[in-house]
Amino acid sequence: MDDELGENEERLILAGRFVATQKIGAEQIRILKFNQKSKVGIDRLKFDTDSAIGRPYGLFEVANGRVQPIATSKQLGDKQLPKRDLLELPKLVSGDSESVDEVAAAASDCAPSSSSNQKNEAGAGNAVDVQAISHDEVVRLKEAGISGDTLVAKLVQGSSTFSQRSLYGQEKYIQRKSNKHSCQVLLLKPTISLIAQSYYLKDPERIGNLRGDLLGLLLQYGGIHSSRKVLVFDQVLGLLTSAVLSRLSGQGACIHIHRGNTAQSIPCVSAMNYNEQIMSTFMPVRIQSALQGKALPWSESNQQNQRKKTPAPTKNESGSFTLDEANGDGEPSAKKPRLGGDSTDLAIEEEENETEMDDVEKRRVLRTAREEMGIAVMKEGVDSLVFATRTVHPQSLLEKLYPHLKMSGTISIFSPQLNPLLEAYDWLRQNHTVVQMQLSDQMCRNMQVLPDRTHPLMSQSIGGGFILSGIKVDNTKPTVTIPGTNASGARANTAL
Repeated sequence: MDDELGENEERLILAGRFVATQKIGAEQIRILKFNQKSKVGIDRLKFDTDSAIGRPYGLFEVANGRVQPIATSKQLGDKQLPKRDLLELPKLVSGDSESVDEVAAAASDCAPSSSSNQKNEAGAGNAVDVQAISHDEVVRLKEAGISGDTLVAKLVQGSSTFSQRSLYGQEKYIQRKSNKHSCQVLLLKPTISLIAQSYYLKDPERIGNLRGDLLGLLLQYGGIHSSRKVLVFDQVLGLLTSAVLSRLSGQGACIHIHRGNTAQSIPCVSAMNYNEQIMSTFMPVRIQSALQGKALPWSESNQQNQRKKTPAPTKNESGSFTLDEANGDGEPSAKKPRLGGDSTDLAIEEEENETEMDDVEKRRVLRTAREEMGIAVMKEGVDSLVFATRTVHPQSLLEKLYPHLKMSGTISIFSPQLNPLLEAYDWLRQNHTVVQMQLSDQMCRNMQVLPDRTHPLMSQSIGGGFILSGIKVDNTKPTVTIPGTNASGARANTAL
């Protein structure tokens, strides 16, 4: 019963969880956290999260600042509708559930013949689209809750140059207006592919230009699967760590080596909404603790920082308790000293401070326990070393972490630059303990595939970095002792 309840919750949009949001007709994908009583926006569309919380993932339509799920019949549409004349567009405008495909069919039916397409396209290319509907009227129609399909039909009807365009020009016009004025959004459960695509389209440098296909290749060379013990160094916002956790599926160990006292800059791990079983395999280990082979105590500077972030109450001259003038970041605190206070407020403040200190201590104990588990796994040996670096040299990581790799363990390293991997390649080759070493890259190019219009997209990056992979082996010569001989190989004298 509990398993069925958990599966149902996985299909629903819940408060406090991340949701992959994409507007229909746009490339941008945003990973947004849906909190209660808040608003989110994407591509000029804003809506209340409360209208989406509790509903299944899927396609929604935004109207009056709220979202409503779209019926399956409306999602699929009718692909075999008869073509109409442009004069019937007023009927489309008055309808409530007409699709863009119908508008396109009506527009293409009144298009000029193919023999005059080139002539009309040349004339329409220089013509200025005179639109009878003003921008203010478009805004007013949107505020009134008109659907995107109906608005596109109105714009087609109000365009004075639409009939002069070629067939391709009309299709592009309708598609462009549909994308711009679309009121439909996809609310999807976050996946590694969606998160990788979101960051690659938004800011690829933050993830080292690591594309989704290269991430899959990195995991393949690392041999990542369930029950695997993986040592990870991640400089790509936790994208690699999150992908490893997804592959492990709650079985195995993901030892996340990080700098500083806590694992920072890993938003991709939080964005996946992992449950406790999957997060139980996440073992963050400070690099200082990994080098010394034991969980080091918290530094004094870190304790001071913790005290600054949660300042203790201090008494003023009037005897009431106030917070310090500055918070942990050295900025003035938002709370001002009170000139007077009652015992109830004082008790509430003391209770809140004690609760905060207890939470900090609990998190510290949990981090220490996970770190000790990770160090214990490292001492036993890990099955894979998987790195994704941007500023740290991979050779320096190998020099420190390579001894923790078991025999027949795999190595998989990603870097946006080739030279650091070449130096790491030479270092591994000199040790003579790695076989099947290879440096690989992969070109990926998006193609537009349409009738008579198939071509690659012009403005795109085709480079995504390089991967160094290999398998660790034992290069010591085996010692074989033949029965009846000693260790030096001489035949032993036997007494008769």
